[in-house]
Amino acid sequence: MKRIKYVFLLFKYLKDYRIQMFLALIVHFLYKALPIALGLTTSYVFSQALLGHLTESGKPILIVLGMIAGTAVLNYLDILISHDVAYRILTHLRNLSYEKLTEIAPAGLESESSGNIMSVMLADIEILEWFYAHVTVQIFVAVVLPIMSLILLAQFSIWIALLLLVFIVIMIAIPVFYSQKSNVQGQAVRKEYGKLSSVIVDGIQ
Repeated sequence: MKRIKYVFLLFKYLKDYRIQMFLALIVHFLYKALPIALGLTTSYVFSQALLGHLTESGKPILIVLGMIAGTAVLNYLDILISHDVAYRILTHLRNLSYEKLTEIAPAGLESESSGNIMSVMLADIEILEWFYAHVTVQIFVAVVLPIMSLILLAQFSIWIALLLLVFIVIMIAIPVFYSQKSNVQGQAVRKEYGKLSSVIVDGIQ
């Protein structure tokens, strides 16, 4: 429940970038869906060729090449849009953090080492880049695209779709099962990283 709470807290900083995030969602969906369409298209072309039903090869080849080029373009746009929004939000969060520091300094910082403060201001906020650039949009696509793929695959073979569904469930269950252990390890890493930053910063000072 805590993770869900923190996710919603982070989502509120996206309110000023709704249009860009919607555009990023569309681009990312197309970028992930196009390889699936490419696989289906090439499979269809090869099957028609093997059966001797392919009367014209130029048009299918152009369609496949167009899909490959489209995938490259969408990959570039996906990275450009999502990371542009992510780094704008990180800039905003850093400004908010510095403003908060000026409000509570110096008395409110007496118990904190300079290394821990710098770790929060730089490293901890930088980690949020992964959330805003690689998670927010992908959450929706990661749910919708597999469902659409399973429905499409079931039109050809319900058994293959069910077998793939089993692997999807396993892929989801493994991170959930180990989430508690990863939380403990993550907290230990962040604690040791704060100590390291403290030594470095204090040593330079």
